[in-house]
Amino acid sequence: MTDDSLWAALRDAGADIDQCLDALWLARVLPTRTTPRRRERGGTGAEPASTSADPGPAVQPAPEPGPGPLDEPSGPATAGRPRRRRAAGLYASATADGADGIRATPADVPAPRAIPRATELARALKPLRRTVPSVARRRLDEAATVEAVAETGLISAVLRPEREPWLDLTLVVDTGSSMVIWNRMVVELRELLHRLRAFRRIKVVGLDTDETRMALRTRPFAAGSRVAPDVEGNGLTLVLTDGIGPAWHSGAAQRLLARRARAGPMAVLHTLPARLWEGTGIACARLDVWAPGPAVPNRLLGVRHPFLPAGTSPGGAPGDIPVPVLEFPNVSPRSWADLVAHATTAESLPVTMFGAGPSRTPGLPAPLGRSAAPAERIREFHASASYEAFRLAAHFAAVAPLPLPVMRLVQHATTADATPTHLAEVFASGLLTVHRPGRHGPEHTEYTFEQEVGDLLLDTLSVVEGLRTVEAVTRYLGRRADRTPSVSVLLAEDGATHRVGADARPFAMADAPLVRRLRNARGAARSAEVAGETETGARPFLTLPATTRVEPAVARRAVYTGLRRLREERGLTQRDVGATMDWSLSKVIRIETGQVSVSITDLRALLRLYDVRDRGRVDAFVANARASRRRSWWFGYSDPVVGELGTTLPFESAATGIRGFEPHLIPDVLQTEEYTREVLLATLPVPAAHFREALDFRLERQQRLLRENGPEMRFVLDESVVRRMVGGPAVMRRQMERLREYARHPRITVRIMPFSAGLCRGGHVAFQLLSVPGPNEDVVLAIERPGSGVIVCHEGQDDPPSSQPMAHEEIFRTLEDRAHLFSAQVPSEAVGHGWAPVPES
Repeated sequence: MTDDSLWAALRDAGADIDQCLDALWLARVLPTRTTPRRRERGGTGAEPASTSADPGPAVQPAPEPGPGPLDEPSGPATAGRPRRRRAAGLYASATADGADGIRATPADVPAPRAIPRATELARALKPLRRTVPSVARRRLDEAATVEAVAETGLISAVLRPEREPWLDLTLVVDTGSSMVIWNRMVVELRELLHRLRAFRRIKVVGLDTDETRMALRTRPFAAGSRVAPDVEGNGLTLVLTDGIGPAWHSGAAQRLLARRARAGPMAVLHTLPARLWEGTGIACARLDVWAPGPAVPNRLLGVRHPFLPAGTSPGGAPGDIPVPVLEFPNVSPRSWADLVAHATTAESLPVTMFGAGPSRTPGLPAPLGRSAAPAERIREFHASASYEAFRLAAHFAAVAPLPLPVMRLVQHATTADATPTHLAEVFASGLLTVHRPGRHGPEHTEYTFEQEVGDLLLDTLSVVEGLRTVEAVTRYLGRRADRTPSVSVLLAEDGATHRVGADARPFAMADAPLVRRLRNARGAARSAEVAGETETGARPFLTLPATTRVEPAVARRAVYTGLRRLREERGLTQRDVGATMDWSLSKVIRIETGQVSVSITDLRALLRLYDVRDRGRVDAFVANARASRRRSWWFGYSDPVVGELGTTLPFESAATGIRGFEPHLIPDVLQTEEYTREVLLATLPVPAAHFREALDFRLERQQRLLRENGPEMRFVLDESVVRRMVGGPAVMRRQMERLREYARHPRITVRIMPFSAGLCRGGHVAFQLLSVPGPNEDVVLAIERPGSGVIVCHEGQDDPPSSQPMAHEEIFRTLEDRAHLFSAQVPSEAVGHGWAPVPES
């Protein structure tokens, strides 16, 4: 049969020629299994096709796919069609040993949002944005001050209480093993609540419902975190959970949280849809709920059954506390928000009872064990899961193994109206197995299906649907490649340093334009060391998908300094730019000094004025402008806690290297928790109400600097630092043990400048030199000034020479030369008793 007759026969049979070409092209790209899959058309649903003992003729594996060109051959079959240009595979992760396989380089792809319709959710919560007069903060009433001075002739300021949000918020996150798929939602929820500006303070704590002895922990998903203090006042508590953990079924979680429900308003944000609640440990009934006043504790809520006579108990034991349950994020919480904020008439809400009794709802039926036949397990999943979840599992089987971030990507690309619930159903099925544990947390664990289970799931898709999984993800990335990247993957490329397993299957294909856009997006941020590293662009209590986000302050500085440099290169003055753009001169000045953010529209107009046509440079400016609008991790802490560090943190968080001298105390990043506590008590003017928050802030800052891909740090300490007794011998002994541990750290160097070294220029003031990513790897100086706190200086500013980073680089080199390397062999009991640095060998 000739090529022409083949195409004619396919057309007569009703086949789509483009789909056939896509299938042939993808067949060359995707690796071929060494074991052939048998399939019969007679089967329906998840029924496995019958197989005989004879496996049939051996199938020769296709040539190993590589990152090279994949152009269609010319000939009659492709005459008149454009040739397909090279497409490079996108892979989830590198091989464990990196010895063999396809060469690949790290790339960043956009991640879908875990909370769909976040704007609608924020709008529904707006009733909570009430303010009250502050008891601690005052502001100047200018009109009243002027009037008082005019009437009395005395210069006296009139102060009025500032308005501030009326409630504090505690977000309790269930950290049981089943909640791993929701951790991205936790991060987005916290960001949403911050943007809402409805709460004075937002505190996030964890509750491990897999533990037998439960307690609220200061950092969710962080091993060894401390017990959180009990609630104070009438702050609002939101509990984010799926209700699956054993503690919900035993009633232990309800008993623990009931104390908070007695003290203030509380609601449960249930991550599963209402149709699945019956199988969880949270028993619910829809009741009419009313409140005697705004933000009253849950113990004062009134409830009644909508269909039973008045006075009939709605359920629960005497003394049980009603707690509204909200289907999150699929159902609007507006009714509950109105109830809390305005004490409206009775609202119909799902309600559970928190008290001393155990849950009366049976647990989720356990999935069939792995000893059951794969076909039986597929049938059970098909019968219990939603249609979207079953289809999603089949799409996962087409490109497995995958980590969670890439699973979400596949879900949004292949499933209409995708929600995290569908992904949760796939995980609850018990069909997924761990292919490779994550080195940096559960978000990076790779999951796959057993061979036979995966084959049966693929049999539920048509051949074209299975092949189009890769195509759908590719189209999804093409539409969103210019957005802020947040998932680190591997892009096949000749000569790259990383390797992907030869049998790995790409989850997407990137043509030349998409590759260029991905590289531009990554070029706007700091490159990760390896694909899959943990990045801390959000909060450190969660292990998040790897990302290369730029710190907002650093991104803002890159924008305004870049614009000023471009204007100067064009020979234009600020007045010329204002006249051309029809702007005021003050607007141009504020943009070039970083006092205001520049909109994307204004930025593109300025780049056109400065004749910047290169797409890569424009994309880098736009990416930095968007990054500059994000909130930094310390935004959730109050001003008294952050204090003077607020000027240093933007550069410290983005630094690739830190060099510091400390004449008085152990550097913050090297301190034990006990040492930090003593320092806070003795030296910082932190109000007692903010002490716990200040301690959490410092420990979180330390954790971020010590992350896997954190900066290289070199410190010089005066000998008085290790001689000074802080907190007693026991505290100092443990602090010295910590220093010995850090002496072995590959990225940390500690030196001690002995008393015998004498005086040294600049050796009386603490300072840090921060190497910040940029076109020329800028160095920022953070130095303590008596009476002025910590100030930040950049090279080229109109500061005296003694405050220039270059001068302090020379000072640090001198201090390093005079100091001795701290040895890991120094005995901790030597502290304060004639201890002397150990000289280098």
